Amino acid sequence: MVELHIVDNSHQDSRTMSGGERIAIELTRNWVGSGNVEVVVHGSNLTESLWRRYVEDPGISFSEISNLNEDESLRYSYPKRVFQGIRYAFGLNMNPEVENLLYTASDFWPDSLPGLIIYLRNRDYCRWIAGFFMFAPNPLKGFRENGPWRLPSVRALIYWASQQLAYHVVRRFADAVFVTSEPDVDRFVSLKRAREKVIVIRGGVDVPSADRLDEVDNVEGEYDAVFVGRFHPQKGVVELIDIWGMVCQEIPGARLALIGVGPLEEEVRGRISSLGLDGEIDVLGFLDGEPKHEVFRKSKLILHPALYDSGGMAAAEGMAFGLPGVSYDLLALRTYYPRGMAKVPLGHPEEFAGTIVGLLNNQEERDSLGRQARELITREWSWDIQADRIWNSISSAGLLKDD
Repeated sequence: MVELHIVDNSHQDSRTMSGGERIAIELTRNWVGSGNVEVVVHGSNLTESLWRRYVEDPGISFSEISNLNEDESLRYSYPKRVFQGIRYAFGLNMNPEVENLLYTASDFWPDSLPGLIIYLRNRDYCRWIAGFFMFAPNPLKGFRENGPWRLPSVRALIYWASQQLAYHVVRRFADAVFVTSEPDVDRFVSLKRAREKVIVIRGGVDVPSADRLDEVDNVEGEYDAVFVGRFHPQKGVVELIDIWGMVCQEIPGARLALIGVGPLEEEVRGRISSLGLDGEIDVLGFLDGEPKHEVFRKSKLILHPALYDSGGMAAAEGMAFGLPGVSYDLLALRTYYPRGMAKVPLGHPEEFAGTIVGLLNNQEERDSLGRQARELITREWSWDIQADRIWNSISSAGLLKDD
């Protein structure tokens, strides 16, 4: 029996979930179902509330690191979670009689620093797997791989600096690292850590719930395209409003659904109004499960206009419904989505809009790309397939003593 300890000391409210938490929840749900793994999630009271919405299993228990209110400011809760997490970690002793795996769900300090302490105190009978799912860009460059320079925010500077510490801690101490794309692998290969111990996660999709094989006819009220993601500078969501304005010049009345929340929500709404697109763009907030699937069923394309990314599970969800994707040609997305997604050179919004218009006006091409999208996700992205592959990678890397 393996006892898996997950540190997910988060402050996610009821409207959202991080990609790292989605990965942890879905992997856990599949691994516990095998009957060979028991899981202890070490997190805040909000962590437990979030997890309970998605997984109920007697093989999963919760241990509270910190106690938070949903309406607490992140500026206050972040250091609170760090200090309470460190205090908690000094009191946690693992059972030396069982096989212990420690998994930190993110590189954020509330996860990684308590995780480091837990590992150092229990390292004789514990292996540490660190989740490190996206490198923050150099704040002097911002969330663009090329393009105009922007003055970095204080928050971006602080996050980048804090991640540098987390990176060196993980590189020095972790037994294995989960990353989301091949370009990040080399950053963690070292004399201590062979390449097979840097495991590409990529994410997954609940494919059975995405069973949409029939084509959706062009009826009044459907969406021509949908965006799913955090309203954050990295995701290109404000730039997408300008792109959609170009689309509407060619296809008047074309409709776009935006699913998500985030720090740019007010700016997004303001940009929609300033361009007179209130009737063409619906901001739907955070959706999950069937409400989100219903939007996919009413849509023709899924848009992923990220300016800087290490992957992107959100687009895969829509592609599982047979929606062809459109994205910028980022390095990580070449391995994430080798087919089923049309890619546009970064920094060319007019070409992005033109690609959307071309697909909307050519159903044969759209259907062909959509079939490629669904085939890719069904064969390579199903959570049960992903969970088995990742567990086998953990075993092959020698992280389980009994193996």
